[in-house]
Amino acid sequence: MKHNKLVRDRVPEIIKASGKQVIVKQLNQAEHFEQARLKLYEELKEYEDCILQYKCAQ
Repeated sequence: MKHNKLVRDRVPEIIKASGKQVIVKQLNQAEHFEQARLKLYEELKEYEDCILQYKCAQ
């Protein structure tokens, strides 16, 4: 399974310890900025969806 996600702390080590294969790429500054921007939009979308569900449930 392929996941193109930013990870932090010791996540790759934890995954590897569970017996799964991990491939890590260290990003340059521009790549890191782009991935962080995409993650921010993903989190914002989840927040907006939650708010809409709450408003629709009322």
